[in-house]
Amino acid sequence: MNMAAIVLFCVIGLIGIISGWLIWAKKTLWLLAGYDPSKVEDKEGLAKFAGLRICLIGICFAFFPAAHQLGNVFMWILLLLFLAIVLNTVLGCRKFEK
Repeated sequence: MNMAAIVLFCVIGLIGIISGWLIWAKKTLWLLAGYDPSKVEDKEGLAKFAGLRICLIGICFAFFPAAHQLGNVFMWILLLLFLAIVLNTVLGCRKFEK
């Protein structure tokens, strides 16, 4: 993997980490796609749930180049972890709706 790809993955991962932190710590729920304040029952819970998982997605994304260098097994494990976190986030955010 060339240096430009490594930097790109790290920058995108950092953007994910910062976005997750803003959602979690600063409660900037408007960053979530499809967020409708009138449909959310527990805004604090949604902010913590979604923010932490978006941080984890950003961390996974930033570690993709390192997993690629370690070998295919590590890359597949990280990819499956990434997909599991995304799926958990999408399905889990529904429990905060009215």
